[in-house]
Amino acid sequence: MAKKLESIIQLAAEKAHEISANSGNYMAFLTTAAHNFKYNFRDQLLIYAQKPDATACAEIEFWNKYGRWVNRGTTGIALLVDTDRGYKLRHVFDMSDTNSREGRTIPIWQMKPQYEGPVAEALENSYGEFADKSDFPVFSKVSLSNVSFYQAGSPVALQNHGQVQLYGHQCAEPQQGAVLHGEKPG
Repeated sequence: MAKKLESIIQLAAEKAHEISANSGNYMAFLTTAAHNFKYNFRDQLLIYAQKPDATACAEIEFWNKYGRWVNRGTTGIALLVDTDRGYKLRHVFDMSDTNSREGRTIPIWQMKPQYEGPVAEALENSYGEFADKSDFPVFSKVSLSNVSFYQAGSPVALQNHGQVQLYGHQCAEPQQGAVLHGEKPG
């Protein structure tokens, strides 16, 4: 186990260097990070390093609770956990590595065109008025799976239980934003 732990720590360091080497690498990382927004930076980095196309990662208990099972032979994505005795590993699995015998699906959150105005307003309420909205990339008519607005470095807004949350911020006055369907893994 010690060798695996060391290799994961090394992998995180190498990927951090790799994504900072050029903007293309960083954009690719942001795509994966946007899909797995509830994870911290180190976890997002390790998810990207081990499965760059991951769209929704969670521990096996989450998948089982929602009627999905990890496919036989699938290797989990190793993440580091800080403990008072150093690091240990935990594993998550991408939704693409799971199946449901009953055909259950886990809805993935998405931005819908009818929420563009309220989300823009929520962003301006949190970050101030935008001088030029003509190239405001956050509100193109695509789902979050395309993450075009993350690639431009803009925050994301989500409505969850009546509260609009900007990536790392919560609005004082809830506004209608992108809808979080169901429970997001992670």
